[in-house]
Amino acid sequence: MFSTKFLVAAPLALAAGLALATPASAQRADGPRELRAEINQLDEDVERIADGRRFTNAELQQARTAVDRLEERYRQYGRDGFSRGELNELNDRIGNARQRIFAQARDNDRRNR
Repeated sequence: MFSTKFLVAAPLALAAGLALATPASAQRADGPRELRAEINQLDEDVERIADGRRFTNAELQQARTAVDRLEERYRQYGRDGFSRGELNELNDRIGNARQRIFAQARDNDRRNR
């Protein structure tokens, strides 16, 4: 009896732990409002990182351009309403941009400047 309960309870506990351990930034947005909020947050993150002087000038320009492209793509798709494919594409693009931006911020290019 104990082993049966354990076999059922262990996977449920594991699934619950994984759901709680997933950072908000790794979760996918469900709709246009959430996507807009993620783009805005990424823009704020870029400026915060820039204020901390953790980007080279080239990296800062690349990060700002990436956010500008996301904003433009959002506007383009929003004109006619968002399809599920467009929402998924924007989610992927936001995630990729976030990964690149934070990797550049951690690469210590600015440590000797």
